[in-house]
This record gives sequence, structure tokens and C-alpha cells, in this order.
Amino acid sequence: LQGRVTNATTGDPVGSTAVWARKPDGSADRLAVTDENGFYRFDRLPSGLYTVTVFSTDLAGAETRALAE
Repeated sequence: LQGRVTNATTGDPVGSTAVWARKPDGSADRLAVTDENGFYRFDRLPSGLYTVTVFSTDLAGAETRALAE
């Protein structure tokens, strides 16, 4: 599972941002940090549906759902 965090207003990448991936049943809970280009990646996640939450002092809280295959 991978992605990019950007500012919704400016489109600028947001680096040094915490990104959490959690399975609803609690069997997987992982943390990644974005690089200077806003990219993050979770390696070796078990397959399934995840809630991805982004925490940054530069952004309001954001949450989305993602499917890892």
C-alpha cells in the first residue's frame, strides 16, 4: 500500500507526515512517514481493507479507506 500526501488547497507535497494504516479488526496497525515529496509506502501488509489516517501539523485530519492486495 502506498500513496502521496498533498495539500488539498495548493497541491504541494506534505513531507514528514505520519500515516497510519489500520485493519478494522486490529490485526494490523502500521505507521509510515512521508518523504519530502509526500510519498509513503507500507511493505508486507496482510491483504484486506484498511483505514488510512494522516496526521500533520500542516493539515487538518484526513482519513480514507484503502485496499491492500
